[in-house]
Amino acid sequence: MSFALKTIIKRTLTAACLGSVILATTSCSMFKGVEDPTEGWTADKLYVEARDNLNEGNYETARDYYQKLEARYPYGRYFQQAQVETALLSRKARTAAGHRSLRSFLKTVS
Repeated sequence: MSFALKTIIKRTLTAACLGSVILATTSCSMFKGVEDPTEGWTADKLYVEARDNLNEGNYETARDYYQKLEARYPYGRYFQQAQVETALLSRKARTAAGHRSLRSFLKTVS
């Protein structure tokens, strides 16, 4: 290979790598704007809000809160109750996930 060709290839690869780094850095900073309104909530607050949303028929919000409760406080006093209510709200919403959630919960307690 000639010196000129090696130089062109080297510069092209350098520009491609630099572009990739800039793209990755920029795209990561775009996701920082998404905030979780439940961040910092206690287990009690998450449970009460989930329960209120369930009673009001806001099944998706209730499911989201129960799942966050299960993930953040897996050994807390609301963990099993959140599992039961997630299964029940899925059942109310008539989804197949409700049946799977209920079966999964029953396996863990039996």
